[in-house]
Amino acid sequence: SNSHLVAPVLDPTMRGSGASVAQGHGHGLAIQLQCQRAVVLPVAAPELPRALPASAEGGSSQRAAQRSLLLACSAGCLALQAPRPRCRHRTARLARSRSKGFSAPEAKEVDVIEAEVVDAGRGSRDSPNRSRESPSPSMASGPIGDEQLKYDLAVRLFSGTDVPEDKSAAARLFREAAMSGHRPAQRSLAEMLYAGDGIAQDVQEAFSWMQRAAEPAIVDAQFNVGLMLLKGEGTERKPEEAVRWFTLAAEQGLETAQMSLAGLYRSGEGVPEDKEEAAHWFARAAVQGNASAQKSLAEMYHEGEGVKQDLAKARKWFGKAAEQGLREAQHNLGMMLYFGKAASQDKAKAADWYRKAAEQGLVDSQYVLAVMLDNGDGVEQDLDEARAWYLKAAEQGHEPSQLNLGVLFYNGGADAVGADKEKAAYWFEKAAEQGNTSAMANLGMMLRKGDGVPEDRERGAYWLKKAGLASAL
Repeated sequence: SNSHLVAPVLDPTMRGSGASVAQGHGHGLAIQLQCQRAVVLPVAAPELPRALPASAEGGSSQRAAQRSLLLACSAGCLALQAPRPRCRHRTARLARSRSKGFSAPEAKEVDVIEAEVVDAGRGSRDSPNRSRESPSPSMASGPIGDEQLKYDLAVRLFSGTDVPEDKSAAARLFREAAMSGHRPAQRSLAEMLYAGDGIAQDVQEAFSWMQRAAEPAIVDAQFNVGLMLLKGEGTERKPEEAVRWFTLAAEQGLETAQMSLAGLYRSGEGVPEDKEEAAHWFARAAVQGNASAQKSLAEMYHEGEGVKQDLAKARKWFGKAAEQGLREAQHNLGMMLYFGKAASQDKAKAADWYRKAAEQGLVDSQYVLAVMLDNGDGVEQDLDEARAWYLKAAEQGHEPSQLNLGVLFYNGGADAVGADKEKAAYWFEKAAEQGNTSAMANLGMMLRKGDGVPEDRERGAYWLKKAGLASAL
């Protein structure tokens, strides 16, 4: 057929005015697909982009202490992101728990938490509750003794401060001090054993030493014990016990523990699900400057999850996380600017934030930026740059980008310059293999007619039938 049908170049526009971000797995904003240019290809309506996988590392909902929901796909689909807390060498510090038990304190309203911390001039990345990357000497309680001197020397040997670096010697001295009951040494030895850093890795022994260090209330050790219990590293997996340790560390202001505890309350893992408590702990971490917590708190404000829905606050917290370079927050802020949520619509600024996230490799931002450039939507139309961003997303397996890239290669850029039908067929096939019916139809017609590719009527018929266009045969 030589009939002119429109190309599947998408415009991420909502259907109706009441669309909202769906909280869950695989749900998202409804979007309208608008086609801008004519193509001599029989294409059906392209499919919506799917949500991102549950985790960049293949995690599941059972690892909720390490995750927070994010608004990710070009139309606002949800995906999961897993922050990566891990045992690290941190500043040795003896912190006393403020709680006599292991239950969480009564939650304050999120607004109260924000006001208390922000008005007091805190909430920066330099919060005194944040730990540094390596241990520091002279932080143990009690008078200085042989074990403290061994610990101080071990710290210097580990970091190479004033002496040649020698992690094996540091591990020996940490062990000697740890066996004498020096708690920061116990924590440092546990971290080296966990990572296999300067000593043979032994996760079980690491857990044993970390637990001994944690019980007298070293906040970092408490968090690490909770994390190992949650993951089942060096010990049996016990989410309920992890909650206990996370709570102790969170109450003392450790933002990573607050994030993990919030995630558990949000998912109901190890504790009864409690969205309000989750919002409370996300807020505690967010006001300290934790970008992932800021993003998660923004999501909860966006959806009214555990807090009263407030799009202005959602936009504020997405903005704080975006400014810190969190690509998912940059995408979400772009989405709110594009659709004019909580403020006037500004597609040019939306494109700027999409670009920031796209440059960090977020496939959905690459796609939506390409769509905007393809259509001249809020930015000057630039088919060559659109093709470059479609290509980046397509190479990551993004099906709608593969389809649109095929269309651009089929048509070429301005005045059909750069047309390459062989490449068009390649990308149509990639999208067709993922089930995209528009790509199946395009590929089928090209093969059936020998349009830019060797004629193969049998394969052409195969793809047309799969596209539901058997009547075109």
